[in-house]
Amino acid sequence: MNGIVAGLVGITGPCGVVEPYAAAIIGIVSGAVYCGSWRLHERLRIDDPVHAGAVHAWPGFWGCIASGLFAWPKQVATLGYVGGGGLFYTGHGGQFGTNVLGTLVVLAWTVATSSIVFGSLQAAKLLRVTAEEEEMGVDLAEHLPRDGVTPLKSKMMGAVMRHRGSGSGASSRACGASETTATYA
Repeated sequence: MNGIVAGLVGITGPCGVVEPYAAAIIGIVSGAVYCGSWRLHERLRIDDPVHAGAVHAWPGFWGCIASGLFAWPKQVATLGYVGGGGLFYTGHGGQFGTNVLGTLVVLAWTVATSSIVFGSLQAAKLLRVTAEEEEMGVDLAEHLPRDGVTPLKSKMMGAVMRHRGSGSGASSRACGASETTATYA
């Protein structure tokens, strides 16, 4: 099933500029890319039980650069781009190089911003659940609400409010916290 989803992910970017046979090739290669990236994630011991990274990251990367190979010049011209087309049609790699460069820029931006966000969450000890919640199971800890507010959400909201220096009052309620939040914070 994930191979099929990876095929859909791979063709999403170039779908407007490729012919049906190229879409099939891109989808099939995306499935193979998923298989390789899934094995790589397993070898690197990346905790991704639903394989979201393997299904979306690498097949998406492939799909972004695949249009630089398979873009049909007639369709590219229809969209208003002059002189464009994939390497396999035009024989020159201008579009392919542009796609690779653009994809690498997006990858670098994503890694940089994600590192900042997740590094901050880890430093604030908000990235992982407690050992007790992990032992109970995150689904149970998160979906077994008490007083209408889940303990994990309550704890996180309490931490955010403490970080802002306003653990109660109107600003807490404006951010969506309820009066029961203080019980679990």
